[in-house]
Amino acid sequence: MSELTLVNTYKRYKAGTEKLVRWLVESADSCTDTNTIRRPSKNRVTRKVRTVDLVDFAERVVAAKDPLVNIPLEILDITKDAITGRTSCAEFYASLALGSDIPSSLADSNATHQHFLKVLIQVFAILRKEHKARRPKRKKKMPELATDTNDLANLYQHLELQETTDLPEGEQTSTKRPAKKAKAAPSKQHTDGISLDNEHEEMMFAIWALLKDLADLRSLVRDVFAQFKSGEVSWRTTCQAASNAMHMGGLLGYEFGDAYPEAGSFDQIISLLDMNWVEDVIRSSQTQGGSVEAETLQGGKASQGMTDQARLLIADGWLAMSDLMHMHWVFDNGKDPGAAEVRRTILPCSADLHRHPFTFTLLAIGEDLARLEARLQGFKNHAHPLLDKYTMSLVWTLRSDRLDIGVVAATGIYCDIYDALQGDLGYSLREVAPRLTSRAQNTLATIKAFSSAADDYIKAHIAQGLEDLFEEQGDMFKSEDLDDGTSGWGCWCWTDRENCKKAKVFIPFTLLAALPVLPAHILDETSPNVQALSGMFCSNLHIVLAALYLHRAGQLSGALTKRWPEMEAVIAGQDMLEKPMLRPGNGTVMLLAKQYSLALGLSLGQVAGASKPHLTSRAAHKFFPPMEAFSLKAKSHTKTMNTIKRLNFEPYVGSALLYDCVRLYASLGSGIKDQTIAQQWKDTKRLSPMQLHAVLQEVARAEEPYVDFSYVAFSLDCLSFLAPATREYMITAGEYVPKRPLFEITHDVLWDAGHAELRVQGKKRTSLAVAIPELNDLIECLQSQVRHADWSTTRHQPSVASAARELTAVHDAPTSSVPPAWRIDWTKQKRRTTESSLISAQSWSACSTKL
Repeated sequence: MSELTLVNTYKRYKAGTEKLVRWLVESADSCTDTNTIRRPSKNRVTRKVRTVDLVDFAERVVAAKDPLVNIPLEILDITKDAITGRTSCAEFYASLALGSDIPSSLADSNATHQHFLKVLIQVFAILRKEHKARRPKRKKKMPELATDTNDLANLYQHLELQETTDLPEGEQTSTKRPAKKAKAAPSKQHTDGISLDNEHEEMMFAIWALLKDLADLRSLVRDVFAQFKSGEVSWRTTCQAASNAMHMGGLLGYEFGDAYPEAGSFDQIISLLDMNWVEDVIRSSQTQGGSVEAETLQGGKASQGMTDQARLLIADGWLAMSDLMHMHWVFDNGKDPGAAEVRRTILPCSADLHRHPFTFTLLAIGEDLARLEARLQGFKNHAHPLLDKYTMSLVWTLRSDRLDIGVVAATGIYCDIYDALQGDLGYSLREVAPRLTSRAQNTLATIKAFSSAADDYIKAHIAQGLEDLFEEQGDMFKSEDLDDGTSGWGCWCWTDRENCKKAKVFIPFTLLAALPVLPAHILDETSPNVQALSGMFCSNLHIVLAALYLHRAGQLSGALTKRWPEMEAVIAGQDMLEKPMLRPGNGTVMLLAKQYSLALGLSLGQVAGASKPHLTSRAAHKFFPPMEAFSLKAKSHTKTMNTIKRLNFEPYVGSALLYDCVRLYASLGSGIKDQTIAQQWKDTKRLSPMQLHAVLQEVARAEEPYVDFSYVAFSLDCLSFLAPATREYMITAGEYVPKRPLFEITHDVLWDAGHAELRVQGKKRTSLAVAIPELNDLIECLQSQVRHADWSTTRHQPSVASAARELTAVHDAPTSSVPPAWRIDWTKQKRRTTESSLISAQSWSACSTKL
């Protein structure tokens, strides 16, 4: 297994089982005569232990009197936890065997599951009885185990999980609540590696644990979509939840394949379970739960037509991806038999199994996916920054000879998205498209409107050349038509910003309308471009920095009484910056002026005296490095979101990348909001997949207020705020033509106010004091202006159409975009909304014949 800290279900139970077995073996050996104790061999060999011997080991431990072997409470805890997991696994496989002809190999595996479970129960009973008997009479009541209270933090401390290797020194697993060690346990005895002789059963257990974690992630996504429909979260945050779950599903599948290469793909898992038997289970499930498609068309949720067994097997996602793979086999068989031969390794699913409606959405965009794959040949990892992980996973799958676990799990999540939107997958494109084009255009309009209304003094300090940059951003998403009649976006994106390199990819509207997470992802990817340009505007000549200190000076003087919510938000967020813009002082304007000098790059020695220091041009550019200017928003949020976005550029990534997000988010600002997760992270530095997903959701929701904040408009407000005091100072100083940048004039204004504060007399005659009435009026005017693009969930509720409603763009796509043998007959579909299939019987029959 990888040396990472994502404690999935399998790692949790495997670590517990291994610790129990090792403790039993070593404790039992310690009870044996010293002459017969097993000595470690020079050539370290794994010692195989039979499952049936575990009971004997437990009895020997209990019977030992000299020395008496202590039975730690943690051993009881992990034994009970292992029983809990193994029981759920055994029940799952046993339930699949009901009413079907189970293959002999799986029947044998089920018997092994049940036998091992009985052994664990016997061991627990023996150890628990002895542990209780040894307790003092007044303490006969057994304490609660971590398993009883679902205390994962304490439980993880019991487990000997692999240590985190990428944490800084001093940040390793806490020992705040260390488990008590057995005094007489042979901890110093170096025993050879120990393992049970049940490798196949262990792999089957690992398969169950993987499927369970993937099912739990799907459940989390369904909950987030329910929150979206009730107005609790935005569409952007909802899509990020789905995207994060897909990332983590891919990670779980990759780590599973790393541990069990013989079951590293979903088609291999199906083969191990026996494909015919799995189809029988799905068929039985659909008989019990009703037709998936029929329930959808009647207004129900399609995935609820499955039983728990079929849901755990990701039946909807597997059938959809299997059909998509075979559609391309049919397509390539006519074009390139050599390429088609690669995909024959995956057997076709039976045509009589009911497909989820999203299956036919995938088939409708199949050829567009193939064309997209061809367009990405020149990109690194065949990926493009504007394409989300699921779209890229589909592209990667089309050229492979295996069905990746992650893409099947993600397709299952998309089936749930289809259900949540009741088939209206085009909702996301309708919501996102106006925002993509209007964001830069609105910013550009703001700059032009401000420039036209500003006087000469303010105009002289407006950054030049930004209008062209925002015009370029506004032109990124213009509709294009290809020669074959396909319409879509020709999207440009930076691939190497330092060397000014861009790359373009054409994304057809059929894909954008069929995959709701894709448009939202594109918006997330392009928003930082506008924010970066806006940040450059903010950082230009330190306009925001100067306004922040001038605003604080007015408050300290007691004369600036009006609230400026946007400035307060910037100040409140700066506690997460690595280099805060405004530090707490002693409440004097003089100290504030010195802090401003330090912020502009002067040394402590230069500002220690009472005289105003001289600013140099070199010192004035040290505060914000290039392209970091838009970190006015919390840097922890910026870095964590950028880290998450990096996941799109590689087919497989480790959990260390996600833990970088958690580590940074937990260390800056108020940290993890969920107190249970926060305490567990503090104590163990380990999280389950669901907990990690919850933290990533916290990051996304905390990012929300910053994402659509108009930094350009705010910077222009700051420019207006600086004008009265700096203009007054220039007039007083006799400089009628602005020769210096505003941040330097503000430096003089602050030091002038600080000296006046010390003199007391003449305090009201400073340029700051003279400008205060005008500043109060300006802030009151700014409070009535909106600087946020409204992501209010109440305004963007999905207009849920009838369950049979066709996709906005997919249904209107040219017929040439779908291979003839798999073309969906949408006309018939509209007339047959109560039938159990969304694809015409004639087309389906033709496809099955070719397969």
